[in-house]
Amino acid sequence: MKIKKSVFVSSLVACSLLFGSIGAFAAGGVEKITAYLNRDMVFKIDGVTWTPKNANGTKVYPIVYDGTTYLPARAISEAVGADIAWNSSTQTLSISTSGSSTGGATTPSANTPSSSSKDSGTEITSTVVIYLPASFTPSSKGNELKSEAIKAVKLYADALKTGDTSKMNSYMETVILDKTYEYDISHHELSKENYKNKVDGMRKANDTSTINDYANALSAVTSSVLEFDVENAYKSDYSATLVYSFYPEDWDAFSSVYVYFNFTKLDDGRYALTGINVA
Repeated sequence: MKIKKSVFVSSLVACSLLFGSIGAFAAGGVEKITAYLNRDMVFKIDGVTWTPKNANGTKVYPIVYDGTTYLPARAISEAVGADIAWNSSTQTLSISTSGSSTGGATTPSANTPSSSSKDSGTEITSTVVIYLPASFTPSSKGNELKSEAIKAVKLYADALKTGDTSKMNSYMETVILDKTYEYDISHHELSKENYKNKVDGMRKANDTSTINDYANALSAVTSSVLEFDVENAYKSDYSATLVYSFYPEDWDAFSSVYVYFNFTKLDDGRYALTGINVA
């Protein structure tokens, strides 16, 4: 089964597109060129790190030619919730979209959250902001926060069904540090706004039956099937991100859900959770 993901489509027009594996090289107008693969380029969609992959789930890299960056059309289209079709007889690539979306500090009290929530529930009882120590490494802390990622996926499933984001809002208000500094933006409000746009866009892009089936599949997430994406997790002197992915059974690879926990380094060296994104 397939879910249509709805995010900003600006990425679709921001770069030139390659046909990918749709038989483009059979065209008579194809010209041989010399180009370069850029393996270091980082992509973000609505501020969330995104890794382009082909239909088999293999990571693909952008091509740079004559100062322009090119990406496979199918990877970009799937990422922004667009449908793509290739007509080999007319050499026409069609891309269509059915909906898109616009895409005071809490006192530290612990290094990790306390919670009585289990994998099977969506009632959240975490009581503290999530902090990571200055010396942490993504690989060492990734598995420790799996339970929080499971909560996020289940809350996302609940919001997709009902359109109500209040449960996730309450969770984010609990575990996210609202302001890094006195005059900083509200991390709570930014995360809640992004999350609501995501849920509204998904519900708009899919019919009720599909969205309910998809939500039910997401609700089946457990620690044994949720993966910590160590390849895309990172830590710098200013921020850090831990990434988790879940591929619901009987749904295609593009129906996977990703949870991003974004951290900001504080003056005392610790990293505080300042954002949660679901993609």
